[in-house]
Amino acid sequence: MNSSQILQYRLYNQHLTENRFRSPAELVSHLGAVQAQDYAAAKWAIGLRLPGSTDEDIEQSIAKREIIRTWSLRGTLHFVAPADLRWILDLINPRLLSAYAGHFRRLGLEKTLIRKSHNTMANALRDGNQLTRKELADVLERYKIPTHDMRMNFLLLRAALDGLICLGERHGKQFTYTLLDEWIPSTRKLAREEAITQLAKRYFASHGPATIQDFAWWSGLNMADVKMAIELIGPGFRSEKIGQSIFWCQKDLSGGSNRSSIHLLPSFDEYIVGYADRSATLGNIPFRRILNGSLFYPVVIINGKIVGTWKRTFKKNAVMIESNFFDISNRSQLSRIAATSRKYGKFLGMNTDLRKKK
Repeated sequence: MNSSQILQYRLYNQHLTENRFRSPAELVSHLGAVQAQDYAAAKWAIGLRLPGSTDEDIEQSIAKREIIRTWSLRGTLHFVAPADLRWILDLINPRLLSAYAGHFRRLGLEKTLIRKSHNTMANALRDGNQLTRKELADVLERYKIPTHDMRMNFLLLRAALDGLICLGERHGKQFTYTLLDEWIPSTRKLAREEAITQLAKRYFASHGPATIQDFAWWSGLNMADVKMAIELIGPGFRSEKIGQSIFWCQKDLSGGSNRSSIHLLPSFDEYIVGYADRSATLGNIPFRRILNGSLFYPVVIINGKIVGTWKRTFKKNAVMIESNFFDISNRSQLSRIAATSRKYGKFLGMNTDLRKKK
C-alpha cells in the first residue's frame, strides 16, 4: 500500500467515493461521530456522503432525533447516533474534565456551583422545555450563577459532558438546549474496555487506513487507552507498515480504486480533521495555506488530495461558489468543479454560480 492508495481507501471508507448508506443516522453511526461546531458545514458533510439528500433531509433527521448534536469527542460539538452517545460520553468524560479542570478553577466554577447550575438547568428544561442560550443564561443569572466571560460556555460544556443536556430544535435561527434523558430514550451502557474497543472499531472501519496517533487525536483518548484498544480490536482488523508509520484498517480492505474523484469538502470535514497526520492529503501544499486562523477553510480535493479552497456567497435564489486553486494547472478541472458545485446547490435547493478566483 502506498500513500495514494491510503487516500483512495479513506475516500471509500468515509463514503466519499462509494455511498452505501441511505440515512444520516446510518452514516453518522458508521463514522462514529461527525464534527459539527459549524452547523451548516456539518450538514453538508453528511449530505455529500448521501447523494440525493437535501439540507432539509438533514434538518428532519435532527428534528426526529435520529442524530444528536452535542459536545463529545475532544470537547467539541459533534453529531452522534443516539445509541452511541451515552457510552461515548461515559468514556471521554473523565479525561476531558481533567483537561478542562484548570479553566473551571480560573473561572471560579467549583463543584458546588456546577451542581447548582445542573439543578437549575434541569428545572428550567423539565417536561420538554427548550431554551436558547440567552434564555438559559438569564435563568442561571436569576439564581446568582454567573455566566459572563467564558463561564456560560463551560457550564454548557460541563452539562453536556455529564449527559444532562444536548442541542434540541431550532427556534428560527437560534439553537436551543434540552434535557438529554427527555430527548432520547435510555441506551445500554458499555464497560470501559468494551467502549474503547467499540470506538476504535468504528474509527478504523470508517477512517482507515490510519495510525494509532490519528485515533488518539480523533478520540481524545490517551495512548495507554489507544494501545489497549489495538490489543482488543479483534481479528477483523490488520496493520501494515508504510514508510516509518504503522497503519490500521479493516482486514478485508476494499474500495481502493484509482477512479478519479473530485469533492467540495466543508470546513472541519472528517476527511481532513479526523487525522493527526494530514501529510498524505496535503501533498506539497504548506499547511498554513488552508488555514483561517485555527479554523479550516472548505477545501477542493481531487483524488483525495487538497488542490484549493472554496467559499460560498448567497444571492437571491442562488449560491455563488468561488474556487481558489493553489496550482494554476488545476484550473483545467473547472468543468468538474462546476458539476460538483451543482450537487451542493441541489442540496441547498438553489441554483449555483461558479467562479474562480482571479
